[in-house]
Amino acid sequence: MSVRKKSSGISAKKCNAIPSEVLRQVRVWILQGATEHDIIEATAEKWPNTKARPVIVTVMNDIAKTANFNPDAIMGWCIESTRYVYQRMVEIGDFPGALRAVKQLSDYAKHPPASDEGGATV
Repeated sequence: MSVRKKSSGISAKKCNAIPSEVLRQVRVWILQGATEHDIIEATAEKWPNTKARPVIVTVMNDIAKTANFNPDAIMGWCIESTRYVYQRMVEIGDFPGALRAVKQLSDYAKHPPASDEGGATV
């Protein structure tokens, strides 16, 4: 049996991957409207060995990527989500809420998205 050798010079010390817990929390803080200064302070307090600015840049780049979407995919997601909410509302007896979901679906039907022939995906 052959011995596996390291394929590159990458080591744990050189790889500075940002833990997903940090990325998730910074994303929440950004979406809640925290200032950059607040995020830097909170990050230093919660994760003293983590540099906040690279985390903020990474999260903002991820948020920017959400602007590249396929309108048909988003519309499909909205329709399926509305249908799911409608079903749950009927199950719990929230009929006014269920009617709002029906109205929402009706509004979607009146304004279908123009099909994107380019094939961009979510």
